[in-house]
Amino acid sequence: MLFALHQQWPWFVPLVLVIMGASVGSFIGCMTYRMPQKITLFRPPSRCNSCGHRLGVKDLTPIFSWILLKGKCRYCGIKIGPQVVILEIITALQGAVIYLCLGPRLSSLAYVLAAWFITFFVLLIANFIRSKQ
Repeated sequence: MLFALHQQWPWFVPLVLVIMGASVGSFIGCMTYRMPQKITLFRPPSRCNSCGHRLGVKDLTPIFSWILLKGKCRYCGIKIGPQVVILEIITALQGAVIYLCLGPRLSSLAYVLAAWFITFFVLLIANFIRSKQ
């Protein structure tokens, strides 16, 4: 099925992987920020670290929100570091590049998932180390 999909629309799977990768990157960023601080993943909802305003869908759309808001909080205007969008771009590109390099095989998707897990664990360890300093 993956091969047939690739034959008909060769751009479709890489596009889906870019969208999923950006979303995964956003989630990885959330998890690696919250876990060292022992904050649950779903409660409280995402908020601005400066003003505390609850963030909506328009504020949390991977890559596009950061670009459209010019890297600032919509509510208080404080600057949001570029590491947020860089992580989302990296994970978006990981999916597409791995798939395009390895071709339309299930193992390609397994490598994409492995790359995302490795990214998560590296950032989680880095944040734990930073939080202990």
